[in-house]
Amino acid sequence: MIMKPPSKSKAQTTGAGSRAAFTLFELLTVLAILAILLGLTIPVMGRARKTARIANNTTLLREVAVGSQQFRLDNADASPSYFTAKELASTENQTRGFSPMQSILLNLMGGIVPSDATSSNDVNDPILEVGPTAARTVKARASAMRAGESRARGSKAGYINLPPANLRTPFGGDDDEYPPVGPSRIDPSLQASGVYAAHARLPEFVDDFGSPVLAWVEDERPSPQQDFAQAGTDSFALMDAGSGNDSNAPKGRFYVDSNRLYLHGDFYQESALSPRLGRANAYTAEQRRSALSAVTGSVAFPLGSQWLNGAPFSANAFAMARASRSNIVLHSAGPDQVWLLNSDRGGVLAGIKPNQAGVVDQNKAVQFPRDTRNPDPMSDFDDIIVGVGN
Repeated sequence: MIMKPPSKSKAQTTGAGSRAAFTLFELLTVLAILAILLGLTIPVMGRARKTARIANNTTLLREVAVGSQQFRLDNADASPSYFTAKELASTENQTRGFSPMQSILLNLMGGIVPSDATSSNDVNDPILEVGPTAARTVKARASAMRAGESRARGSKAGYINLPPANLRTPFGGDDDEYPPVGPSRIDPSLQASGVYAAHARLPEFVDDFGSPVLAWVEDERPSPQQDFAQAGTDSFALMDAGSGNDSNAPKGRFYVDSNRLYLHGDFYQESALSPRLGRANAYTAEQRRSALSAVTGSVAFPLGSQWLNGAPFSANAFAMARASRSNIVLHSAGPDQVWLLNSDRGGVLAGIKPNQAGVVDQNKAVQFPRDTRNPDPMSDFDDIIVGVGN
């Protein structure tokens, strides 16, 4: 009799450890779950990175503030800005483009060389003659700033040590260590200036979001009290300080055009501090002065009696500060990269956001709070403000 071999069971045929493959539906389900998890995780990670950059930015600004304070202690309370606020805000500097931050970095990072120094043969490391006016210049070398050298302190290290990633030149030069800030962020009228070419080789302090950190330097010249109590106006924040040799020019605490180099750049035309060149209509000088007063004014002191653009407490009057936050105010644009961006919450609340046609209301402004019970207006912007002592 012929015996048939026993047939193999399904388990024997497929193997005890094997199983059926995933179905298309199961694969799609897993992919959908992964997509949902990524959608939830990526924004959280993005917010965490943004928060970390803001924290690092604030730390760097405070490092500059601490270095500035130490410089004052070491130098008989002298300002850390090599040049005065009047010189930096002079009408002459509007065509020279020397920034207040560059003036501060010369003292805090070094770089100043003896007045009789002559240029070396290294075209990538020239000795530059820089300054806000033709009558007030100093010789400096960018490489010496990296080394923290200065004539006043010999070989002593500088007061601050900013990371290389936070140092850029306005245009960049032959020195690749300092990449350019970018032409769209610079006043276009300066880009062909031969005088500005030297200033463009010195580094600027840029924040972690890529915009230069503005330094608002208070005018500390001795002055009669009435300079800050003019009838019907307020001189806390002015546009400029007149010509460098004009002793009769009005004196303010701070000057908008001391940072004209960047505020006139096309990238920043939606800033409340900008003239909005080429836009449907401009922010007026009064609007820009009011915005600067909000940045540099101290909310710890009662409102002054002086107003801009109207009668006191009228609907279109701009309140002005009477005391400063500090002698120097460091101002980072923050994550949106624009100082006092008009579409920020603060800009919307102030009424300066352009309408659908791109037109702004010139009777509105970012301004110092009319009531001391109101919060600091800067709390409604993502800008980072750090004061440097008093």
